[in-house]
Amino acid sequence: MRITNASTKDAKSLACAPSSLILAKHFVPISKALGDKVKFKVASSILALYTLIGLGVTIYSDFESDLSALVSILLYVLIPAYGTYGTWAKSRIAMLITLVFFISQSVRSVGTDGLIPHIAPITISFPVGDFSNGQGYLIDLYAISMAVFLAWLLKLVITPNKHIKRT
Repeated sequence: MRITNASTKDAKSLACAPSSLILAKHFVPISKALGDKVKFKVASSILALYTLIGLGVTIYSDFESDLSALVSILLYVLIPAYGTYGTWAKSRIAMLITLVFFISQSVRSVGTDGLIPHIAPITISFPVGDFSNGQGYLIDLYAISMAVFLAWLLKLVITPNKHIKRT
């Protein structure tokens, strides 16, 4: 067995160690770094899917005013697209803006008098309140889970970590 990049003391201890210990000792940092990259790519892919579905819903929706369509494009296409790029590139500002967006989408009031139509591209909501007169709230579990996921990734980017390199 040939061991490179190790001192003679490490070489003697590795020669007697089982192969699982050798793998665990030398490949854990590589797997952690790979895992961190995968986390950001998964989040970026989810946000890209959210953006594409938001674009489709926005294009095929019949809005009452141009301002309502513009707000929907901003909320459901542009901000998630910026978050997709920011999560991929590990940009703190883009991830923070996307985090604030998903926090704002986690609880929505239901009514007909709002400027923003309730057409969230991906939603897992349950109602709270009295919906008989058009009043009530929707609590969106998808938006809450994305906010928690993005907050966790933002924490990984903000805290110093030798395994994650910002680009």
